[in-house]
Amino acid sequence: MADLELVVAGRSYRVAVEDGQEEALAEAGAMIAAESETLRERFGARFAGLPADRALLLAGLVTALTALDPAPEVR
Repeated sequence: MADLELVVAGRSYRVAVEDGQEEALAEAGAMIAAESETLRERFGARFAGLPADRALLLAGLVTALTALDPAPEVR
């Protein structure tokens, strides 16, 4: 089992990952980081003012919704 460092919204998170899953987890982390940046750009201070755990949850949920239904209206 390996450790992987993910950076989302400027914060580092070290997570354990099964051998062979590093690339997929890094890609998933990058997707959440990108969504976090999109939300920050879209909502500015409202998003930046959220506690880190809520901001991360919101970015993760929007990423998951987009993966489930990539239609533009989800965003």
